[in-house]
Amino acid sequence: TMCSPKSFEGRIGLSSPDSMRLYIDGELVIDGWGGDKEASQMVPFFFASGRKYDVRVEFRNDARGVRVIFGYDHGEETIDRAIRFAKESDLAIVALGDSTETSGENFDRTTLNLPGKQLDFLKAVYETGTPVMLVMNTGRPVSCTWEQEHIPAILQAGFNGEKGGLATAQVLFGDVNPSGHLTMSYPRSAGQIPCHYSRKPAGGRKYVEMDWNPLYPFGYGLSYTEFSIEPIWSGEKDGTIYVTAEVTNTGSFPGKEVVQLYYGAPQGLLGKPARVLGAFEKTKELKPGETETIVLTLPTAAMASYDDLGKIKKSAYILEKGTYKFYIGTSVRDTKESLLTMELYENMITKQLTAHLVPTSLKERMLSDGSFEVLPQSECPDINECVFEKMKPGTEEGLTPAIRGCSRGALFDTYGKKQFIDVAQGKLSLDEFMAQLSDDDLLHLLGGQPNTGVANTFGFGNLPDYGVPSIMTADGPAGLRIGSECGVCTTAWPCATLLACTWNPALIQQIGQAGAEEVKENNLAVWLTPAVNIHRNPLCGRNFEYYSE
Repeated sequence: TMCSPKSFEGRIGLSSPDSMRLYIDGELVIDGWGGDKEASQMVPFFFASGRKYDVRVEFRNDARGVRVIFGYDHGEETIDRAIRFAKESDLAIVALGDSTETSGENFDRTTLNLPGKQLDFLKAVYETGTPVMLVMNTGRPVSCTWEQEHIPAILQAGFNGEKGGLATAQVLFGDVNPSGHLTMSYPRSAGQIPCHYSRKPAGGRKYVEMDWNPLYPFGYGLSYTEFSIEPIWSGEKDGTIYVTAEVTNTGSFPGKEVVQLYYGAPQGLLGKPARVLGAFEKTKELKPGETETIVLTLPTAAMASYDDLGKIKKSAYILEKGTYKFYIGTSVRDTKESLLTMELYENMITKQLTAHLVPTSLKERMLSDGSFEVLPQSECPDINECVFEKMKPGTEEGLTPAIRGCSRGALFDTYGKKQFIDVAQGKLSLDEFMAQLSDDDLLHLLGGQPNTGVANTFGFGNLPDYGVPSIMTADGPAGLRIGSECGVCTTAWPCATLLACTWNPALIQQIGQAGAEEVKENNLAVWLTPAVNIHRNPLCGRNFEYYSE
């Protein structure tokens, strides 16, 4: 039941990507049942003071993402009040972006525009004539061409954690000079996708409607001050490229700069992107007029390409012969060309490997010029082959492992079973330890463990008779995520993409250390963060969980 302490005209509704129906006093109010209907909607509703309403929600998991939210509000707000405030102010700070309804797991989009009517709202505030500063709280790139043309100051705040509001205010008021740089390209339109900085050279240079370059390139970032970067020495020694540069704060405010080294490899048989990030360094905070000398290093082997088909040498990493060019700057677009060149007159194998898990049925793949190359075909292995006896059909999935404890007396006598602690202490090899395990032991070891304590993503291990602990895990990505029913509060860190935009590995390591202490404090062993995916497509709802493209 639901009861309001006062009467008001509001709205009532649901939020779910799956099928839902909402009934109030037996009357169907929202019908979002089936793949062709939308359950996430709000409808007008009059709340009578003191009246009890019978609420019934029907839900079906359509495998679109389990989430059920029922809620109400006090009606749809108009922008009139915001416009009045803007007219009365010296400066309008407008915060727009994503929410849990538009960014997250199972929340991929079809457009890069700001969700809903946010751009209309921004335009209305802009038309008041009051100067506007825009703060973008988004988990993915936004196609903000109008914003770029009309708004003089845009701050990409991202999903910035529990101290994000304070950090944003410090930047807006000039107490802190921003020094972040993008780790993903910002397309002008969804039609530009894919729009990676490391795309391979192709014939096109322009769309009918616009230039093919992104609105904001990979590595882009502004500051309240200005910097000059002067290379003073570069060369190759013992298989490493070295670039030494002087960075000078030529502006009026203290600040930090990110210096980026890119390389362009020869377009040989294996194909390479036009430009690839090879190294970067972030300066300390430089006072106006202060200079810092930095050294960028790039192992030449890091520029090698993998030859999977044997065009030069199968299953090998190869530096192809030709000219390698190097560029230094503050983004992939803003660089000084031909800083250094390296000439290879013969192909060089940097690492020889062997092929495993090779695709067997992929017939062809696209090359950078739009053509396709034919791939070799081979016999597909039996995907149902198994060293263990197969389970009966229908019983393979959804089995919850049993909670296991030590057998009687195992705390006092190991009964000749080799203990895992001996492996950790170097008294026993891992192969010797594993050789004693039965098939059932191996199944238990790999099969997962039920949640215990505050864990919420299950565990693994737990062979108590052999001294293997039950390793519990918990979810991320922007902090140790523990269910509210546990009553445990943890730190909400900035999301992975925003952390990567600092270009500050030492800082990220400190955050990892602090997170690890929280993990240990809660008797957990594994924290599922950050995700190791890359930004394949800016429309992905979970990009904020990943560092970069």
